Amino acid sequence: MARTKLFIKIYLWFWLVTIFMMATIVAVDRVTESRPWLGHIKRNLDVTLELYGQSSMEVLAAKGWSELRDFVTRMDESTGTNSVIMDMDAGRLISSNQPGNLLALMEKAGKSGTTEYGLERPLMQAARPFKSPAGGNYIIAIDIRPSPPPDRPGPPFFGPPPFSFLKLSTVLIVTGLLSYLLTRYLTRPIIKVGEAVRQLARGDLSTRVGPSVGRRQDEMAELAHDFDRMAERLEALVMSQRNLLRDVSHELRSPLARLNVALELCRRRCQPGDERDLKRIGREADRLNELIEGLLLVNRAESGASVSGLDKNPVELDKLVRSIADDAGFEASGLNRGVSVKTLEACRVEGNPELLHRAVENVVRNAVHYSPEGGEVEISLHCLESGVDRRAVILVRDHGEGVPEEAVPRLFRPFYRVDANRDRQTGGAGLGLAITEAAVRLHGGSVRAANAEDGGLMVEILLPLK
Repeated sequence: MARTKLFIKIYLWFWLVTIFMMATIVAVDRVTESRPWLGHIKRNLDVTLELYGQSSMEVLAAKGWSELRDFVTRMDESTGTNSVIMDMDAGRLISSNQPGNLLALMEKAGKSGTTEYGLERPLMQAARPFKSPAGGNYIIAIDIRPSPPPDRPGPPFFGPPPFSFLKLSTVLIVTGLLSYLLTRYLTRPIIKVGEAVRQLARGDLSTRVGPSVGRRQDEMAELAHDFDRMAERLEALVMSQRNLLRDVSHELRSPLARLNVALELCRRRCQPGDERDLKRIGREADRLNELIEGLLLVNRAESGASVSGLDKNPVELDKLVRSIADDAGFEASGLNRGVSVKTLEACRVEGNPELLHRAVENVVRNAVHYSPEGGEVEISLHCLESGVDRRAVILVRDHGEGVPEEAVPRLFRPFYRVDANRDRQTGGAGLGLAITEAAVRLHGGSVRAANAEDGGLMVEILLPLK
């Protein structure tokens, strides 16, 4: 499943915040000398200092100062440690090593009476008071200068050993996985709602989100349930509108049929001067009948019906387009306009010939109507076969003024007219393109419109090939 921008943003923010917190903790530990590895270092210093102290006091009591100096020298050489022993009572150094910066640490330990540490890199120092068996007061300080292994000069990568590259990588992977799971948990309902909104926009009014959020009781679950309530209300309203449109259309047929019967009776008994009025009544009755049929067709398509309930036959689209072009060209010639067929490939589809004829004819007549005087309507038919994608493409183009871009997506809505120039007197009832879209959809196809770059409107009809 493709990830949304929100998912990526939340995931990266979680991960970056985790890394930033780790870096902050390390920085604070370094500044305050409370690094997690200091406890380990201090314990090692305490053990070493205790060993030096107890051994030195025993040697001093048994063999004296000269032996103590030799003992400390041997210990320093074997351990790589620099140690200094001071007699606090006499105020003098016993060992031969120079105290250097250990002197201040020894004075501090003498005043506090406890162990004092100096852990400024690369030094590891400690000083602690001791009592000899004879009761004398001494301070022993050690200075350990760690040297890196020969094959790894300098400090370890990414700081001291506890924060090695391997451990840092492990932390990043774990935090990244946890951030991913948390982000997925937070954004999953939003992604589901987005998918449901797109399905609802495509006309699937049965779409619901509630089952996908499970037993969640947070704000995301409330959003999903609110969407379901909205979808249920919208489905009820649309179904009510469709049922009303269907019922009204059916009910209008009965009085229309009686009107046609009465019209025929009037024609038999009419006076010579009444024939003109009766013909006008007949034309309006036929127009009303066509309008009702169009409404029923649109209603059927919007209800999710298909061509399976209609009479189906193989339809030669090239012959159908040629017939429509000839008829429209004859009518267009009287308006000082023309209709030409640019490309006509042999394509065969399966469907209802009358519906397909009406669908294409509505588009062509609409293009003729809105073409300027002297203009020409261009029609082309192509067969596209690419693997499983096999479609017939009918393209109708006029060279008029086109329509505003914001009106293009609404052209196939019932009763929609772009502006005042396309009213009932000049543009019909606004059902022609809606009937085209409904008929094409019943055949499993699609229709779309777009303004041409050099002017005019293009309407493309796509139908699955037989």
